[in-house]
Amino acid sequence: MDIHSHNTTETATDMSRRQMILAALTGGVVLATPALLGTQVLAAESSSTSTPPKRSADDAAGLNAALVAERGHVLVYAAMETVNLREDERAVVVAMREHHQAYVDALKGYVGSAATTDAGDASVTPSGNFESMLPALVKLEKAAAASHTDALRVIKGTDAAALVASIITIEAHHSAALATLAELPLDVVTAGITR
Repeated sequence: MDIHSHNTTETATDMSRRQMILAALTGGVVLATPALLGTQVLAAESSSTSTPPKRSADDAAGLNAALVAERGHVLVYAAMETVNLREDERAVVVAMREHHQAYVDALKGYVGSAATTDAGDASVTPSGNFESMLPALVKLEKAAAASHTDALRVIKGTDAAALVASIITIEAHHSAALATLAELPLDVVTAGITR
């Protein structure tokens, strides 16, 4: 049974490079969610056994800092939803917001009652159109991955480290894909220099 409409299906050869990158960004969010959920399930399973979970109370401060930062990223993408966007651009912005919200939920769930209520601040104020915002979004995603990488240096619990590492992987993917969309050289992502 064919569940795809012939009117909406495009082959890879019919898609522009830009459409493929936008589709990959949207698909990346879907693929990242099971990794986060798997980490949460692992943490839940380990807490229900007689073996103590691989957690440290010392990780709460670093995880709360990551939580506040992720809340700020949610604010950025939520504000971008009010900008005049094409349908494919809107899909990416919504997916990015939902992805960062999933990080908020995962971090908050992990930290539990010690989770901060700080709402965070948007690190970027959307202005212009999607294209003009791309360099700022590249910088946001790169900075997010870098700050979480720094947090890994002090995290003691392996469960917390696994959760943060799953976030880093996708934020680095976002940064590289957005840089490609903006036609920035990939060394912008690795060196942190935007034009």
